[in-house]
Amino acid sequence: MKSYYNTNNLSGSALAIATEDAVSQENLIQSFFNKHPTGEYTASDVEYELKKSGKLHDRTPITSIRRAITTLMKDGRLAKLDKTIISPHGMGSPEHLYQLAPSWKKAVADGVQQDLFNHE
Repeated sequence: MKSYYNTNNLSGSALAIATEDAVSQENLIQSFFNKHPTGEYTASDVEYELKKSGKLHDRTPITSIRRAITTLMKDGRLAKLDKTIISPHGMGSPEHLYQLAPSWKKAVADGVQQDLFNHE
């Protein structure tokens, strides 16, 4: 799974740090969804909850959250729902809802993935 999309052509230690940050964000977001296996959340909701809890730096941009959700979705861990809402935590535009993918939800329910991303 590709975590960091090197669109600004970083190299060396800067690329390694950016990649590590991206993986960390994905793990944090996956952990959030694992702890809320029946929840449906927008990217803005996830951003709000993680920043409110102090688990995500206040300066982390929403685009990083969206990138991580997209990567997890492409990896089959999250599912994008057909419905949209205007999140009270967003910018007033409709946003898609996401939830654990059915196969991942079953793994979490079975306890297989529960501690994979233990960051709390």
